[in-house]
Amino acid sequence: MLRNLFAKRRARHDGLESQAHAWIRRLASGRVTEHDLRMLAQWCAQSPEHAGAFADARHQWQLAGQAAAMVKGHLPLSARRPASTPVHAGRRAWLGVAMGAGAAGVAAMVYPPLGLWPAVNEWGADYATATGEQRELALGQALVALNTQTRISVLKAADAGKGMELLSGEAAVDLRSDEPFTVLAAGGQSRSSGTGARFEVRKLDGQICVSCMNGTVTVQFGGRDLLLHANEQVFYDAGGLGRVLPVEARAVSAWREGMLVFRRTALRDVVAEINRYRPGRVVLLDDSKAGELLNGQFRINQLDHALVQISQAFNVKIREAGGLVLLT
Repeated sequence: MLRNLFAKRRARHDGLESQAHAWIRRLASGRVTEHDLRMLAQWCAQSPEHAGAFADARHQWQLAGQAAAMVKGHLPLSARRPASTPVHAGRRAWLGVAMGAGAAGVAAMVYPPLGLWPAVNEWGADYATATGEQRELALGQALVALNTQTRISVLKAADAGKGMELLSGEAAVDLRSDEPFTVLAAGGQSRSSGTGARFEVRKLDGQICVSCMNGTVTVQFGGRDLLLHANEQVFYDAGGLGRVLPVEARAVSAWREGMLVFRRTALRDVVAEINRYRPGRVVLLDDSKAGELLNGQFRINQLDHALVQISQAFNVKIREAGGLVLLT
């Protein structure tokens, strides 16, 4: 009887292990959707054994991704040194990794599931920050602050004078001289000059947001241009350049003070913003709460406490499962 009992337990363990690896392969395919993440969250929530199987599979893929790179002697620079240092890794390094990995492994390196390792598109940036990391650097006479999950390339002199291209994430620029400074993003450009001018550019989900904190900023996109003054912002995307909107500068730049400030923000958007700053992923499973509005401010280094406050304010429960935090 004991032999049969152990055999059943082993079969259950093997079954969960197989399913967990199937989930990892789906995530690594590069075609994961929000629906997939919700289904994964529900799978992990079935039992501690489910959550543990996913955590084990995730850890094994972490090791496999790093080992594949090290075997070829081409460990990505962003994995060898702090992500805040300049990153320069070329096509040759990527090919060395890709040739030693299977199709799923290649996809996993390009689209790292749940942030298992640095994505290959981060290797070509001049500077990049990891999840939850912020840093400042001097570009010419400008002070540039990079927020979490941000990648930039420094413009060459022949491109557009002093400046940078924002590849992803969010960056703030403080000008310390009258020399113009340009930020390129998604086919548009934001340009400012004058000592004391301050502006921020954010690129997320294909949409660009430019906010002026002090001085003026000229924004050009799609054959149009407009001038922003202090406490104004504008959005642009494939649909064109939007209209000028008033903005609370303090709330926009609160991240530079270690805070997140929300003003009548839908809970789904609050969760998305929190996910930019903490490892793993928070998944809101209760659709009925997604559109409810939140006003508040939270310390970036205490976001787990923020989740507790959110759960109490919106009457949702918190469960942890294999690197996921579920709000149910």
